Amino acid sequence: MPRELPHPGLFIEEASQGLHPITGVPTSVTAFVGVAQVGPLYSPLSITSLTEFESHFGSVTSAPDLWCTVRAFFDNGGKQALVVRVRAPSPHRRTTGLPGSRARKTGLYALERVERFNLLCLTPVTPGADVPIATYRNALAYCQERRAMLLIDPPAEWKPASSTLVQGFVNHLIPSQDTLGRPAANAMMYFPRIWVDDPVITGALRLIGPAGAVAGFIARTDETRGVWKAPAGTEATVAGVSKLRFMMSDDDVASLSSQGVNCLRPVLDRVVIWGARTLDGHNELGSEWKYLNVRRFALFLESSIREGLTWVALEPNEEPLWMKVRQVVEQFLHEQWKHGALLGIKPDEAFFVKCDQTTMTQQDLEQGRLVCLIGIAPIRPAEFIIVRIVKETANYLP
Repeated sequence: MPRELPHPGLFIEEASQGLHPITGVPTSVTAFVGVAQVGPLYSPLSITSLTEFESHFGSVTSAPDLWCTVRAFFDNGGKQALVVRVRAPSPHRRTTGLPGSRARKTGLYALERVERFNLLCLTPVTPGADVPIATYRNALAYCQERRAMLLIDPPAEWKPASSTLVQGFVNHLIPSQDTLGRPAANAMMYFPRIWVDDPVITGALRLIGPAGAVAGFIARTDETRGVWKAPAGTEATVAGVSKLRFMMSDDDVASLSSQGVNCLRPVLDRVVIWGARTLDGHNELGSEWKYLNVRRFALFLESSIREGLTWVALEPNEEPLWMKVRQVVEQFLHEQWKHGALLGIKPDEAFFVKCDQTTMTQQDLEQGRLVCLIGIAPIRPAEFIIVRIVKETANYLP
């Protein structure tokens, strides 16, 4: 209630803005890029159902693989999709197809027009074919930049005993000079391809990649359990699968898993997701980002904190600001700990936040760069993974 003023006239009263609490960003907005004969070109549309997809991009005959992949997404619990229509390459017209041009915001770079996507699925320009590895390479670099995850469908030539092919694929996907940046941490692959009901021919089956179905299940897990929960296990049922392209032995599954490839397996009368690794799991030395839920949770924290600290841009880079940043970040991480996302009996076993003169150089201070170091323990108490947040503040020169 505003205080009562004793006398008429002009009064100026400054209200304290207090702290700016951080709220979590969405985690499962899924972008689909593929060919359709109708619909807006290179213009991401947000849709929430297959019916809405058809109203913009037509039926399955207009976009065979894209339609089936989006259907699998919604059948498995997906809520929000961003669909980008591209043209198939043609000798009669100049088109860049899936990769597109960043300068013109075409192909997958049409996603420059949206604020956020968390998962990316690509469908081939020719139904049933492979997405070229060069396209996946571009998409992976883009996902790393946008703090998103790329779902990769297995090449058609792969069979259960494909560990050698997996290594060759990863080596082509991620050039050796990029290993320090760990782009493989933003990629996940699921094997094998799946047979689904053919929407055109009654009683027939159609072979598609599993990316759309898996993305839908990930979205469902985020909503019901949280982004920190691994989307895998005996309860991770994939809906809409008539059968798998291949049956795999335990040895096949173990071999592929060691390469960072997640498998789909039959359990009784269901198909389940068996594994939750990123492609960084192929690294023999191991990686803090080899587990999908750990990587996605870290991306969620980073994005949430970055967006929650936009207000620091107008503040001088000094101790009062650092104290506020520590308070709001600690409060946000404390909430994640209470929800069970971080491990530890006490908060200091689950996370820590540092934002002071020890995290910033003199050059950082002079150029208005605020650096916040965050330690999180999503796997074991007091075993911290470090996330570094850098924000621009008011350029305060002494």
